[in-house]
Amino acid sequence: MMSQSTAKASQMAVGEGVAVPDNWPSNVPLFDGTLVMVSSNADGTATASWTTEGDPTAVADAYGAQLESAGYSMQSDSNFDDSIIREYTSADLVIIVDVVEDGVTSLTMTAMPAS
Repeated sequence: MMSQSTAKASQMAVGEGVAVPDNWPSNVPLFDGTLVMVSSNADGTATASWTTEGDPTAVADAYGAQLESAGYSMQSDSNFDDSIIREYTSADLVIIVDVVEDGVTSLTMTAMPAS
């Protein structure tokens, strides 16, 4: 595992054994997969990538259900070749979910403070 922190409370980790940092946004649910990359910044942005087995649509649906249970609503749903991109919003965050199949399904989530 490789990790990096800065004086401005930005944290990033990549590799095996990655865990979410202490400054992870508490209202952003974690997906039930293998966490392979995570970053969070003092400005409230956060990114995480998980790998998992399963159909990409089922993976996107499962994480979408977690987001909706946490108070997010889907704003857009796009499919491009082997990618599914969905946008969810709440009062304070916008979350983009991108699922790509490449033998193993990868789910990447980016959370940004709503403007």
